Amino acid sequence: MVLINERGTKKWTSLMIPEHHGMLQQMWAGLLDNEMPIIAEDKQEDMQVDIECAIRFDKPIRVTYHDGRCMDTVVGRISFVNHQRRRLEMLVPEEYGLVYIPYNKLVDTEII
Repeated sequence: MVLINERGTKKWTSLMIPEHHGMLQQMWAGLLDNEMPIIAEDKQEDMQVDIECAIRFDKPIRVTYHDGRCMDTVVGRISFVNHQRRRLEMLVPEEYGLVYIPYNKLVDTEII
């Protein structure tokens, strides 16, 4: 049996200068970034109704929000709406625990 010692990308990195590394990192970072979409007023009202129904009837809700770089979706129950800090406090038991989502980062809601 012949063992091949594959070095992967190590053999190519010696040919790259530091400027190449910087440009590649910028390129990959730019591909991952998503801009925050503009939410219409009627969509904001629908999200508010979903949030109120989820609180009133203690139903789980799926919330999609923009976390600064990309969209993230969590499913859980809303434990508290903090109007002073303008954020939702959701209990997501399986993954995150207690999640704080600012109002201005909300993209979509759906009652499950």
